[in-house]
Amino acid sequence: MFKQPAISGEPPWRQMLELESRKEVIEGWLSCADVPNQLVEVLKEMLATTEHELQAVRSQRLDSTTSSRRRESD
Repeated sequence: MFKQPAISGEPPWRQMLELESRKEVIEGWLSCADVPNQLVEVLKEMLATTEHELQAVRSQRLDSTTSSRRRESD
């Protein structure tokens, strides 16, 4: 239902910083007691998407770090 824009073209560390900040804001909104139920569902979707994107960036960063180490050891 909700698609957040990808953070393309940014360095991985900046993508992680942006996504972690976005996650904190969404979690803050979800912790508010007066958020309407309809909005809670959207926020949960946003949080899931953000967590998925964050995991993807972390995996990419880990893969690039691992491949860099392999090249250095060759």
